[in-house]
Amino acid sequence: MTQVHPFAVSALALAAATAPGGTPGTAVLTLLTQGRGPAASTEVRRTHVGLQPAESVEVLPAGRWEIATLALDSQAALGFLLGLGEERDGDREQPVAGADLRMLHALARFAVDLVGRGRVLPAVRGAGDGRAMAVWTAVVTGADAVWLRTVATGLPGSITAALPAVADRGAVALQALAAATDALVDAAVRSRFRPVPRRRGAASFRSALTGSDAYFATSPVALAALDEALGDWQREIAAGGAVRACFRLVEPDETADEEAATWRVDAWTGQGRLRAVRWGRPPRRPAGQPPAPLVSPADGRSGPTGSG
Repeated sequence: MTQVHPFAVSALALAAATAPGGTPGTAVLTLLTQGRGPAASTEVRRTHVGLQPAESVEVLPAGRWEIATLALDSQAALGFLLGLGEERDGDREQPVAGADLRMLHALARFAVDLVGRGRVLPAVRGAGDGRAMAVWTAVVTGADAVWLRTVATGLPGSITAALPAVADRGAVALQALAAATDALVDAAVRSRFRPVPRRRGAASFRSALTGSDAYFATSPVALAALDEALGDWQREIAAGGAVRACFRLVEPDETADEEAATWRVDAWTGQGRLRAVRWGRPPRRPAGQPPAPLVSPADGRSGPTGSG
């Protein structure tokens, strides 16, 4: 039997605590039950007198509890998670971040770090009705992959509390973690591009990658060809293939004086960085064209990065 969670806040209260503009809804969670309601979380026990952990271990039954939800888009979610501050001990008026929220905060910082290191690649998703969605995805290898797997093995139970009892919670949790990482990476990349007014013409894959609207018109044949090319690029990077040549345009620091601002072009090959070319006056480029493109002269392909 499903019951309404007696202590869950409303969607309106969630919006006040997180970000406005979310989509309200409901969810049914499987939670440990104590008495007539869900068992208090560890964080609640730490901040309320009289709810100290019991000395003996008690096996609690599971119950189904309905709660209000608020779905945020990736940009709003990233801003909220990065803005989480340190909790003030003893202040009961402040919301208490649970283990799941602290994990998402760490995931948001991880996504921003990936973007800062250029560990992102573009991808495309079919959206139906002759449309597709241009997205940025995370490139997670090496130590980054180890970190993400470690997080997946230690996820709090609330992350999978909405799943059916027969579901493979470990596999679903890993998939959800990967999807959340990609969504936060996409938001972090787009936040680095300056707002550009949408042109009157139809949106392209490139403009959808750098604009606020990720959708563009395409045909099934064109979508399949683009998806295959991007997939080859991602598989090559994931396999650790050697970089033939890579050029990156680095903009001057925003705080630098305009006259003293220095632009730089860095060049790499599989053997490491070759040289850096510097000049004082920035090159002219069309309005809205994103900075810092990656260019591979070996095969003539290019792709923008989110590193700015």
